[in-house]
Amino acid sequence: PDPMITSTAEFEQIMRVNTTGTFTITREVATVMRDTGTKGTILLLSSVAAKEARVDYLPYNASKIAVLHIMWSMAKILGPDGISVNAVNPGPVSTPMWGQLADQSGSAQAAREARAAQLPMQRFAEPVEVARAIEFLTDPANRYITGVSLDVAGGAHLGMGS
Repeated sequence: PDPMITSTAEFEQIMRVNTTGTFTITREVATVMRDTGTKGTILLLSSVAAKEARVDYLPYNASKIAVLHIMWSMAKILGPDGISVNAVNPGPVSTPMWGQLADQSGSAQAAREARAAQLPMQRFAEPVEVARAIEFLTDPANRYITGVSLDVAGGAHLGMGS
């Protein structure tokens, strides 16, 4: 939606779900981990959209960069407790929702193809590719990695900063 016609209530709802929800869950999990002396990893899901300036995604993009800021701050706060905090940033992913949209409308399929053509890899990620990044960052052998956001986006943000 055009951000110039996006209502404040709609913007706040997106921020509440994506950002406030992430903050609340992270805070609560971290509190339990600290209280019990549990060392481990907290993994957040952001989006490569956090790194893209796209006018039709402003509220979503703003919420996802805020998720990265939560991750960076929590990584600094929780590191002394042996808790790493990282994020995975998927780009477009082949999910059942994309298939349903394409089945309902030829324009959804055309939009998907147009988006895929913009990516250096020329395709959407498969869910298992995102899962592999999650598996890597949550592997206890990789616990020293903290404060990292890993893009699984086929190079979606290349040329836009990293």
